[in-house]
Amino acid sequence: MVIVRLDRVPDLPLLVEARNRIVPSGMVWAVWPKGRKAFREDDIRNFGPTAGLVDVKVMSFSDELSGLKLVIPLAQR
Repeated sequence: MVIVRLDRVPDLPLLVEARNRIVPSGMVWAVWPKGRKAFREDDIRNFGPTAGLVDVKVMSFSDELSGLKLVIPLAQR
């Protein structure tokens, strides 16, 4: 498992590096600040396939951060 914090759109390529660090059955948790209109869950979800990841779960990581669980698609494992 890798946890990566993303704060803005230019941070999204960090998901590619995170994907390269996990085993095929592993996961990446992307966390980002809640309540921002300039950077949202959809930004991460839409970039996921570019990084070779699909989203499977969302959570409240803390009072300040949300989290999105991303995994390698089954067909690519």
